[in-house]
Amino acid sequence: GTLVNMGSVVSHLPAPFMGSYAASKHGLEGFSKTLDHELQGSGLRSILIRAGFMRSDIGANTSFASGDQGHSPEEASVKQSVEAALAKADDPDVVAQAVFRACIEGNAAPVIDAGREARMLARLSTFLPRRIFAKALRKQFGLSP
Repeated sequence: GTLVNMGSVVSHLPAPFMGSYAASKHGLEGFSKTLDHELQGSGLRSILIRAGFMRSDIGANTSFASGDQGHSPEEASVKQSVEAALAKADDPDVVAQAVFRACIEGNAAPVIDAGREARMLARLSTFLPRRIFAKALRKQFGLSP
């Protein structure tokens, strides 16, 4: 059997004003990878699906702060960037397909990046120098360098 955990690219990439979410996904990633090692030889697998933004209503359920008053300009910029990213994000079907493939492939990787954004960010964070990647990430969220 296969245990599938739903992770996020923020488990390994900084996401301004999303620290609690990032911390929970980072913990889930560590748990899932460790569990996969512990289950080796039992016929069970633990696989983590890491997704980027998906077209969904998650933005309507996200709270950056109570009301618009008190938001810093940086926080407001991140909120707008997230809303824009959600509007043009992948369809959630790409995650469903990744889950399906993970369950039927006997040798699936312990971590699967689902969707174009997750795959692109994984590659960029691996190959770009950290300083350049951080600058590009801040630009994506509308933050000063």
